[in-house]
Amino acid sequence: MFAAGISALQEKPGVYTDQRGEKAIGVRRYLPMCLAFDHRVMDFSGLVPFLKRMDEIFASPAEIGAW
Repeated sequence: MFAAGISALQEKPGVYTDQRGEKAIGVRRYLPMCLAFDHRVMDFSGLVPFLKRMDEIFASPAEIGAW
């Protein structure tokens, strides 16, 4: 079993890399998420590829447009 909770978009201060490649502090948008897995139903070895793929998507969100 798997459950996902997504909260409202929030703006908070955060560090980012600007166009010049320098780190800067500014207002960033965050989307809080909670993922819950029932380990009694599924072994975590089956979840690792799913979590890695989610990490890739969040690292490069433009990829979603190619679906």
